[in-house]
Amino acid sequence: QVSEEFESPIITRREANTIVTVRDGQTIVIGGLISDRFESRRRKVPFFGDIPLIGPLFRSETTNTAKTELLIVLTPYVIDSPTNFDAIESITSESIDALTVPDDVKQKIREHMKDGTGGFFDARGQQRDPNGRSFDDIWRERMRRANDDDQYTYPDVEP
Repeated sequence: QVSEEFESPIITRREANTIVTVRDGQTIVIGGLISDRFESRRRKVPFFGDIPLIGPLFRSETTNTAKTELLIVLTPYVIDSPTNFDAIESITSESIDALTVPDDVKQKIREHMKDGTGGFFDARGQQRDPNGRSFDDIWRERMRRANDDDQYTYPDVEP
């Protein structure tokens, strides 16, 4: 269980605590959550794999290691007045009503809006930023700009 309102199986949990000061709409990247995974598997032919001297001919052992780094890309948008918040909430509520998803899903989206963990959704249920752009589009645009500006370096990642 992730929270009281949302259940999902937790496979791996990593936490990061930080305090940052950013401008409205400015993107920050929180990184450094590195995990290492080591896996060893042994296979053998029953009985023959256990025979001294010739056993190694009937068994094999493989090992795999993987290193992953989790980067959290965060772009906060500050709603600076109650009037703006009410207008955004009204528009988003209409969008939720237009979704072609079960009512319980619509209710969960509304709950997440109230507690601040939701966001903006289009008529297909895809999450959007306040300007209507999908988060995939925003990510692609930022990566393109980063590559154009050549101002970012990325760590080497092994498959």
